[in-house]
Amino acid sequence: MSQLSDTVENLKRNKDDMSQLSDTVDDLKRNMNDVSQLSDTVYDLKRNMDDMSQLSDTVDDLKRNMNDVSQLSDTVYDLKRNMDDMSQLSDTVDDLKRKLDFERNRSAVLEACLREPNDHHDDESHGDQGCHHHSSSTHDAAILNYIIFCGNCFQSLNIDLDKIIARDQSQFLTKSIK
Repeated sequence: MSQLSDTVENLKRNKDDMSQLSDTVDDLKRNMNDVSQLSDTVYDLKRNMDDMSQLSDTVDDLKRNMNDVSQLSDTVYDLKRNMDDMSQLSDTVDDLKRKLDFERNRSAVLEACLREPNDHHDDESHGDQGCHHHSSSTHDAAILNYIIFCGNCFQSLNIDLDKIIARDQSQFLTKSIK
């Protein structure tokens, strides 16, 4: 009986060991599930990292696009400013053309007065720019007015007035002496 009792005891111990082994196997199964879940979590994290990398690339692309839009906006602003400048320049050119036409008419009258110093023109035939050649001082005044007119023209064109006026004065004085 002692052997039987030993065998029974051994069986009980084996049963306990089997129970512990079963618990260990269950623990291992749980751990395997945890490892599988951990693997899924790691996979999800890798996928999220890829998404984050793509998001970073997208943000960089958006920043570049914003810079392009900003540069385009600056270009459009510059074009608008250039168009405004061109419009103002066109207005200035139109004003200069009107002034030039006026001065051409005035110049024609003054040149006619200079060519014919002895003729007596009716003041009304030339409006307020009529020739008055009743005296040499009036003739000199007409010459001076013409010189001033030329100076104004050259000044508006940014030409060196001193050289032009000196040349014109000597030419007109030479003509008036002849």
